[in-house]
Amino acid sequence: MFHRLRPGIALVCLFAVTGSARANPILYATSLEGQQIVRVDVGTNAVTVVANTPAQADSLVFNTAGNLIYTGINTGTLRLLNLSTLSDTTIISGLNGPRDLALEPSGNSVLVSDTQNGRILRVNLATNTATPLLTGAFPDGIAFDSTGRLYVVLNRNEVREINPTTGAFIRSVFIAADLDGLTFDPFTNRLYVTSFNNGIYGINPTAAILTGTFLPNSGGVGGFDGITTDSAGNLFIAARSNFRIYQYNLAGATLTQRTFVNGLDDLAPLTGLGAGPGAGPAGAVPEPTTIAVFALGLVGVVGYTVRRRKLIAVRV
Repeated sequence: MFHRLRPGIALVCLFAVTGSARANPILYATSLEGQQIVRVDVGTNAVTVVANTPAQADSLVFNTAGNLIYTGINTGTLRLLNLSTLSDTTIISGLNGPRDLALEPSGNSVLVSDTQNGRILRVNLATNTATPLLTGAFPDGIAFDSTGRLYVVLNRNEVREINPTTGAFIRSVFIAADLDGLTFDPFTNRLYVTSFNNGIYGINPTAAILTGTFLPNSGGVGGFDGITTDSAGNLFIAARSNFRIYQYNLAGATLTQRTFVNGLDDLAPLTGLGAGPGAGPAGAVPEPTTIAVFALGLVGVVGYTVRRRKLIAVRV
């Protein structure tokens, strides 16, 4: 996601308390320019401030302890917010426009889009050390599928599968639509990527050749940024154009406007890797099921932090 200079709230989708997916989830979001992390009840439209942050929070994921890891786009940092004590600490600094995040299958590291530096970094959460995974492109969304394959949004027009250990190119699909957020939905076994210009595209990761298919009735809003899934047939999208959360029902191909969150920006996983307690690594089974062996090779964080946090009025 690319940072537009406008009040932003990076939505971090949280868990259903029961650990099961539901149509009215509890979300966590970050207010980008407002520098707040908030809790959103999509069912009641209640928005509650969780903490004021020392940096403009962009993308968020939960670690295995149930605390938030987020990118501080204006300070070039990766940060940890302890939800019990509300202490906020720096994991690494020296990034340039850090944006999207993905918790790795091991739960021991995260991948970071260090966008302005043109790289993705792997950050070890035990040692707070960063190792480049991919360089030479401007990354945004990052997602693993259920088999541990890794996909990234690059240069706003490409979804690329890369080797999660070496960062080597495997295959890709080009979609000229100002791409941003990326998520994997185990319900449909599809990747979904947002277009900041208009709408959502679906990608079948099991196909021999990757292609992007525009989802019917997903357009007409503009500014689609962060995206997540409830793994039960619904996508939730953050729209920078009007700071609304939208719900897209995959079976009915219907787009429904939901809660208003001032400065809304990005969404964290509702289920699977990087989701909150009760739904993600700290609760339900993470998306990749064959992660034990796969995770052994993950040691660095791809820092490509020119975050595509979108500012609708002004594009940077």
